[in-house]
Amino acid sequence: MVRAWWAAGAGVLAMVVAGCAGAGATGTTGTGGAVKGDAVLDKAVGILQEQFRSGDAAARANCVEGMQSLFDPRSTAMIHDALEDPEWVVRFAGAMAAGRRKLEELKPTLSRLMTGDANGSVRAAAAYALGRMGDSGHDDVIRAALVDADPGVRANAALVLGIAGDRGVLDLLRQRAAAERDERVRLEITGALARLGDPEARRVIVAQAMSKYGEDEWMAMDVCGDLGGDGTAARALLLGLEDAPKQAGPDVRPLTVTRQLVAARSLARLGSIEGANVAVIHLTDPDPQLRGLAALALGEILSPIGAQQRLGPLLTDGDAVVRRAAAAAVVKVYVRAAR
Repeated sequence: MVRAWWAAGAGVLAMVVAGCAGAGATGTTGTGGAVKGDAVLDKAVGILQEQFRSGDAAARANCVEGMQSLFDPRSTAMIHDALEDPEWVVRFAGAMAAGRRKLEELKPTLSRLMTGDANGSVRAAAAYALGRMGDSGHDDVIRAALVDADPGVRANAALVLGIAGDRGVLDLLRQRAAAERDERVRLEITGALARLGDPEARRVIVAQAMSKYGEDEWMAMDVCGDLGGDGTAARALLLGLEDAPKQAGPDVRPLTVTRQLVAARSLARLGSIEGANVAVIHLTDPDPQLRGLAALALGEILSPIGAQQRLGPLLTDGDAVVRRAAAAAVVKVYVRAAR
């Protein structure tokens, strides 16, 4: 899921990672392959549709991200509605999803957002989406966001550039990293550089992934999931699966398990299932945040049959965050299986 600088209180699931037409669970992936649907996938899609109507903006954005890979009329309708949402983070998620899906019919709305939205993050995401559809020449919008007065906008602009994959912005990002005073924004810029292949940025991200507990470490682990190559990123993530040194305090266990589950998910994106057992164990964790993170990790690992067995029960979990994470994971499993 897209990591945006959302409002405080969105939670770990928001950091890391609706009324739509059609009742069937058949869609197409980006390569045109059919997604074979069943009751579990239908239930997952229904949960995301329902929670997209939530009053929680972070939840709505998560739903868009969870549905975006399913090339299905229900997903397209949700992305369309997200672009008109009153909250910027939902419009941001919608614009990023529209770009990844290359939804040409949304170009007029994206053009309007790129030139007129009040939020710089949304303008940058809309420019990214239009670029993905061949409407180039809007790099100035993302570059302007990279120097915005709001550190959140600067961070999201860096995220967009890293995802876009254009190595032509390497020098610009290096200059901004040197000039940036905000540590969190600088780390996001470093993550973008690492995704674009900068060797020094890659070393920094791998080191950060092994450094300490907290959101910066989790963010670095997330970036490591996009770094193939010589195996250093995978080795850092394998260390993340290990138990932390014993420390006193009530918050140590959740931090340790979060670290393990973020590592497990990123390892899976690199093609390793080393973290599968950790994720399975925590599907029944008493902490709903950890159950949700476990579901997201298994969304990168399981087959549809495995998802029915392991994730299906979480679709009726008593916590809305867990149901949402499990639903997004189920969609990911089915789409991946169809490719």
